[in-house]
Amino acid sequence: MTPAVRAFVLATFAQFEARIADLEKQVKQLSAKQPKVTPNNSSLPSSTVHPHNDQDKPGKKKTKSKRKHGGQKGHKKHSRDLVPARVSLLCHSLAATRVSS
Repeated sequence: MTPAVRAFVLATFAQFEARIADLEKQVKQLSAKQPKVTPNNSSLPSSTVHPHNDQDKPGKKKTKSKRKHGGQKGHKKHSRDLVPARVSLLCHSLAATRVSS
């Protein structure tokens, strides 16, 4: 190999090394910016993520309430009266005869 060809090959090789280093730097930057893989932005099935999972959403943290579950003290009780057993049996038997007819 002549000295001129050798110099040309080394210069070209140095240019390629610099280009490869730049491209590797770009890949690192882009992969750092890439969002987390979700069913919305990939081919993952939607069943892999629970629909009520709010851990990934910023600012959606639920603060724990100071109140206990159920009825609160000082509030009027709300309830529904039970239907007598004979009436409910009659309703069910009438509905069954209408379906079968």
